[in-house]
Amino acid sequence: MYVLLDFIQRVFKTMNETPHNTYQILTKRSKRLSELAESLHWTPNIWIGTSLENEDVSYRIKDLRKSACSYSISLT
Repeated sequence: MYVLLDFIQRVFKTMNETPHNTYQILTKRSKRLSELAESLHWTPNIWIGTSLENEDVSYRIKDLRKSACSYSISLT
């Protein structure tokens, strides 16, 4: 079950309106993120990240790069 795009956009609106805070969004659903990335407004205070348990999920990094996020992190 996915979180609705409308809800995600409302969360992003709040993050966009509070540039004095930095937000880290961590996801293992990188494909879903890459599908939604163009529908979201990425400001410099929004960071995206994922974890990499092994090489089998290294595709997550490529998926994150499809977003307009200016800062991304990966945890191994």
